Order: sequence, then structure tokens, then C-alpha cells
Amino acid sequence: MSETFPILVYICDKWKPELLGKDAQQRGTINMLAGTVNGFFWDASMPFYTGSDKESIAVTVAGVVANKGPQYESFLGGKKYLGGDEPCYVDFYFFEHLERMNWATDGKIFEDFPRLKAYHSNFLTVKGVKEVNE
Repeated sequence: MSETFPILVYICDKWKPELLGKDAQQRGTINMLAGTVNGFFWDASMPFYTGSDKESIAVTVAGVVANKGPQYESFLGGKKYLGGDEPCYVDFYFFEHLERMNWATDGKIFEDFPRLKAYHSNFLTVKGVKEVNE
């Protein structure tokens, strides 16, 4: 098996199916998010893989977040996680890349995006994530 999302779905289906969504509508939304999140973060992540320095990475990340951040702010609205009140498998991928972008920009990615900042803080409280970050 290959490709990020099929692997994530397989793992969830086998060991934690609730991360896939509670019903067909939520699963559809979560799967839609997988595609948008993947595109968003590949746009921001390429400099990490090309040997760019941190300053160049930060410039790229800031541009991508300025362009796409408002859409995620709007989508999150009052939700704690992308799929609602409980994390889904896409949240783990989203958070991983937010962590990378947070590092590259020394936290500046959250300055104009309070919902992304709240999302990031919420995810740090998820069981398992919290213990790794303590």
C-alpha cells in the first residue's frame, strides 16, 4: 500500500474507525478535506524538501497561508477540529503541517488567523499528542 491518505484510512479503519467520521455526511466532508489539505500543504511544504533555508521557507509558507488561510478560518468557524468537536484522521495531517509551518515562521502564521491558532492549541490537547508535547 502507498500514498498518505489510503494508509491513514486503512490504519483508522483497522484500529480507530471513529477517526473516519460518524456518518456518511461527515465522512464525505472529511474525505473532501483530505484533498484540500493535501494541496494546501504541498504548496507550503515544497521548500522543506528542496534544501531551502529557513528564511526562504518562511516566505513561501507566509504566502501560501495568506492565500489559503482565510478559507480554513471560514471553514473552521466555531469548530474545534476540521470535522467538528472530535478529531478526525485529516486533523493529524493538518496539524503535522501546521507544526512545520509554525516552526518555519516562528509562530507568525497564527498572527492573522486566530481560528488556526485555536485549532492548533486544541489539537495539542488530544490524547497522545498532548503526552508527546509535554
